[in-house]
Order: sequence, then structure tokens, then C-alpha cells
Amino acid sequence: MLLSAAGLGRALLRRHSFASTVERVVFTIALGLGSAAIIIFFLGLAGWMYRWLLIGLTIPWALFSLVNLAREIKVPTIRDWLERQKAHRFRAAALTLALLGSAGYWACLLANTQYPPVAWDSTDEHLIVAREFLAHHGPVALPGIIEPVLPNLDHVLFAWGMALRDDIMAQMISHTFLMLTAIGLYAWGRRRGSVWLGVALATFWLGNPIVVWLGECAYVDLCMICFAFLNIYALRVFWQKRDYGWWYLAMALGGMAAGAKLPGLFFAVIGMLTGLAALVQSRLNWKSMRAANGDDKRDQREPLRFAPIAIGWIIALALLTPWYGFIFFHTGNPFWPAFTRFGRGVWGSPQLVQMMSKFLTHAAEPRTLRSFVMLPLNWLRRPELYSISMHPPLNPLIIAWPLAWVVAIWNREVRWWTIYALIFTLYWFVTLQDLRFWLPALPLGAVALFESLRWLLERAVTTREPAAYMKPAAYILIAAFSLSSGARYFMPILRDRSIPPVTEEGREVYLDQVSGYPAAAYINRHAKPGEVVVVVFGTWLGYHLKPATLDLFGFLQIGRFPQFQWPADEQWVRWLESRNGRWILIVHAEADNSLKIPNQDPAVRPFWPDYELVYSHRGAWVFLHKPVPPDIPRMIDFHKDQLSAQAY
Repeated sequence: MLLSAAGLGRALLRRHSFASTVERVVFTIALGLGSAAIIIFFLGLAGWMYRWLLIGLTIPWALFSLVNLAREIKVPTIRDWLERQKAHRFRAAALTLALLGSAGYWACLLANTQYPPVAWDSTDEHLIVAREFLAHHGPVALPGIIEPVLPNLDHVLFAWGMALRDDIMAQMISHTFLMLTAIGLYAWGRRRGSVWLGVALATFWLGNPIVVWLGECAYVDLCMICFAFLNIYALRVFWQKRDYGWWYLAMALGGMAAGAKLPGLFFAVIGMLTGLAALVQSRLNWKSMRAANGDDKRDQREPLRFAPIAIGWIIALALLTPWYGFIFFHTGNPFWPAFTRFGRGVWGSPQLVQMMSKFLTHAAEPRTLRSFVMLPLNWLRRPELYSISMHPPLNPLIIAWPLAWVVAIWNREVRWWTIYALIFTLYWFVTLQDLRFWLPALPLGAVALFESLRWLLERAVTTREPAAYMKPAAYILIAAFSLSSGARYFMPILRDRSIPPVTEEGREVYLDQVSGYPAAAYINRHAKPGEVVVVVFGTWLGYHLKPATLDLFGFLQIGRFPQFQWPADEQWVRWLESRNGRWILIVHAEADNSLKIPNQDPAVRPFWPDYELVYSHRGAWVFLHKPVPPDIPRMIDFHKDQLSAQAY
């Protein structure tokens, strides 16, 4: 996949000028992945999203990339590099040690992607979407899951990975975007003339536990974050160089960020406004210089033209339109579930509007200036307020981010990155305050923070020995601290885990540890084609259920929870029957108290006369619509179920 994406990206950027090979690799692969997703999506709209076709399209582009790579490898260049390393043995030894350490850290991150998917959003939504796209040979709305429609760029990439291999490949796509962002941060340091600055930036990013965790799950966040960061990166180069190639690239990446997740629209819009600002500024500067110099055209840079800026806007709109057009087709509102009241029919029901209004206005604390300033400290000290259970979720160095707010007053480079990070943080602050949704600002804030540190070091450090070594020494210490922060999160997990399963039997043994999975496996063994599983509580099992699901926590099922008594649930049962809801799955051991599930044996005192309890084990119940076929075995022991639920 990476070779194929690199080949496609190279074809699109063959004339583009980059500051380093690392920078070229990052932008080429990122643009290639986004472009491949769009191509596959259009194939899906035509009903051609077949495994054999995706494999057939992947191989030629991968071969094209290999041929170009072989042409660029120059033996004399490699030999000269090795000779230079021999001449500086101490530096070569330090480089070797750093490479070995980096490879070991990366191997640990990659190892965590090799386990079967269990993360909530990946199994209740993202992997289901990818699987159903492949099953239907194109994009479809899925009313039975949490969000039936949403921007699908990353889901298409997941489907591509699953077509080539399996869901582990889908998780590795998230890992790819994790590493592309890290390498992109390193490339920025190289562009700024400091390898060690790049190392510090990359390791800071990889030292955030929540980021490391996302890199092992099939979530869409890292895809959007990568495109958003590279969008602001490209905009910065365009602003400095006035190179239209970087403007077009920035707008393409902004459109892809919007295609990955709804908040990505922020970066597409902010990119368009940046282009307009650059156009106005260049015109004003040109007029002032012309007024000062008269007809003397020396040192007068031509102003930006409107046509290329407009072309950039068109590129961004063209790349985000397919994803939001798909949403509009089904809901009547291209930004659904935002602005839910504009949805058509059930997509804009009063219950849904009320629920989304509460959801999108969630605030950990009062939205005050003091709360805003205290955010970095509170993220580390009280992450549960921001819907995160891990402690700490971020690299502790984030607490120094407000330093950039001050240095931005004097330094233009710091100001650029700080402004974008703060604007997005303000947008996040007034909407849904889930820390995971703030992460697009993290790489921007990291660059602002480390550019601030660089600015301070340049004023504190002279060029005399040994002071000249203070800057790289500071960056190395930061890198070591960041990597230790990330390792403290994933090393205990790796230590407690067994070797990743490589067989279907091993996979089943691993998944058997997931709450409610044995009940899902029971349904998979006995459900017939066309039957629907109604999930009252057990959303995370959606991907592991082979039949279609109707999740009562889904946005289109708001207010459909049962009362677990008859005849109060008669209308509810008739609603299930109208949707062919043959099975009902309830993981009662972990169910939310608001569901008010009775503490009774449904085999003795049934909730619903039309459904029979056929499975009761390890804190889960499975009901089947009557009449129950005689070949369906019952697995019921309420006493053992209660004991195992308590132990679970």
C-alpha cells in the first residue's frame, strides 16, 4: 500500500521542489494515500469496490514506485556517505545508537497494531463501515451503527487495507499516519536547518500516550491530524516563498483533512482564508513598494495573482465535496450530525437535535479565560474531565506550551504556528471538549513550543565551545524524556500481552477476553442470513458480530431503549419485529445504570413473551425471537452468569 501510494504521490508531485528527501517522502506518501482514497471512493460509487480490482490497482503503482526508487539509489553517494562516517567515528557511533534506539521504539509501536481490534470506536463504527463498503462494493449508509454516515476518506483506506489483507492492516494504516506526522515534524526541523530540532519534535509527538494509543487502533483521528499538520506546514512554506506549488499542495491536504473527519473542515476553511490573506498582503506590499520606488522595479516581487489562489480553493472544494455530498445525499445536511436540525426526516428528529445539542456543548469546566489558560495543566492533572481515562494522556512537556504564547509576540515563526494552534484550540474550547478532538492542534503547538525554545537558546548560547553544544544537548534531553513518557504507557501493556495471534484459533482465544465476545460468537454460530441483532448494550461488539446490527445507542435509535417489562415494551417489540430484529444482545454486567436493567433471571421471569433467553453467560444475555428452532442450543445458568459477571 505504501509503495502504491508513494508511486501515485510521486506522479502528482514530480515537479515539486522540496527542501529534503525526508520532506519529499512525507508529502508524497500522504498525498498518495489521500488520492488513492478518492479514486477508490469513486470506484465504489460505480459499484466497483471489489477486492480483486483493488489488488490489481495496487500492484502497478507499487511497481512504478519500486522502479523509481531503484533509479534514485546511487552507489557512489552511499559509498561517500559511509566514508564520511568512517572519518567521524564518534558521530557515526552516536548516529548508530540513535538509529537502533529509534528502531526499537518504532518496533514496539508497530507490535501493538498486530493484535485483533478491540478499541471502542474502531469496533462499533470505523471497521464496520470499511467491512460493509467491501461487502456492498461501494459506500453505503448504515442506520444501525452509532453514526450511519460520516466523512469516509480513512474508511476507504481501511477498506483498501482489508481488501489486501485484514483488519490488522487497517490498524497499520493508523500507525502509518502516526509515523508520517512524526517524520513530518522531523522534516520541519530539517527545513529550519536543525536536525536535532526535528528529532525533538518527532519524539515529542511520539511521547504522547494518547497519540501512541491511537496509532494502534483503527480510528480516523490520526489520518485527519496528519493531513491537517501537513496542510499548515505547506501553507507556511507558501507564505514564505510565494510558490504556487505549495499553495496547491496545501489546499489538497486541507481538503483531505476535511474528508477524514468533520473537524478537518476547519483546516480547509482556514487554508482558504490564509490564501486570501496572502493575496491581500502581497498586493498591499507591492503597492507600497511601488509608491516608494516609483518605476524602479528592482527588488520588487510581483504580487500574487487571484487566479492561482482561486484554483487552490477549487482544489480543496473538489476534494472534500465527494465525502460531504455522500452525507448530503442521505441526510439532506452535508455536515450531519452537526447542525442536526437541518437534517431530513429521521436525520433531523427532535430527539436527535436535543441530544446533539447537549453532546456538542459539553464543557469540562466553565468556558472562562482562566479555564482556557489552565488547559495544559488540567489535561495532565484531570484528564477524566475531558473524556480520557489514561494518566497522563499527553507528554508532560505540553505544560510549557503557553511559553509560545509569549514568545510569539517577538518571533514571527513562533507566531505563525501559535496562531493556528490557538484558533483551533478556541474552536475546540467552545464546542465538544473531548481531549481526543483537540489533538489536531498538538503538532502545531509542538512546533510553536520548540521554535520558542530555539529562539530562547539562540539568545542564551554563544558560538564558543562548549556552549555551542548546549542546543543539541537540550534537544537530546527532551527527546529522551519524550520517549520515556511514551514507553511508560506502552511497555507495561506489551509486557502483559501474549504474542500477537497469527491463527484464527489464537485470535478467538484473544478476543474471548473481551466483555461479551462469547455471546457475540454464539450469535455468529447460529444466526441465519438476513437476521438482525439488536444491541441494547454492547456497542463495542458491533464489528465482531457477523449479522447486521441495530445498536440502540445509534443516533437514529435515540429514545428506543426498552423498559424490561410487559406490556410496557409491546410497542418496542413490534418495532424490533418490523426491522427483523431476531436477536437481542445485552451485556448486562457492564450496562449503564440509566438503562435500569432488572436484577432477575430472565429465564424464570421473562422480560418479553415473544423473545426467549437462549444464552446467559459471563455477564451477557442473548434473546431469540420465538419460535426458537430446535437446533439452537441453550447456554443458560443464571447463577454462574451472575458469578462470572461479578468476576469479569
